[in-house]
Amino acid sequence: MVLDLESRRRIYEAIEKNPGIHFRELLKMLNINTGELQYHLGVLIKNHLISEREVNNMKVYFPTKMPNQRMKDVLPYLRNSITKAIIINIAMNPGISQKELYNNIKASNKTIASNILKLKERKIIKEECINNICKYYLYDEDLIINTLVTYKESLFDELVQKFIEFMEKNEK
Repeated sequence: MVLDLESRRRIYEAIEKNPGIHFRELLKMLNINTGELQYHLGVLIKNHLISEREVNNMKVYFPTKMPNQRMKDVLPYLRNSITKAIIINIAMNPGISQKELYNNIKASNKTIASNILKLKERKIIKEECINNICKYYLYDEDLIINTLVTYKESLFDELVQKFIEFMEKNEK
């Protein structure tokens, strides 16, 4: 019943295919006005088809049914180019240093450092420091790998492609 309306079904399907998508991305993707999107999101939330969270001062949306609820903690960070680059660099190079991250990612050191802090606070990455040299690891490697593989189409870019190829090569 709730999904009988085509515009609402389009919104739901966009969220289902792109969990963790934020409001502005939905507006752009679906080419609808703000009021219409807000109204239909409210109906979908009220009917328990989607959930809403605030991440970094942005509202993000998820289908209620997901393979792993912890993916909701990771997906918004895999939709941001800087945090995704940090996560994938660490996944491909466990124990990578902050200096190496600075060299590998096209962003200012300050931006990278602030995003590392966010990822540590969310328990997505962890830091181990010995003699003022800090190395970074994924907090839950299986979760990151499963999330990237499960949602690779909606997260797809050159970096995700490199990661998928890296994983396939290392499985052999």
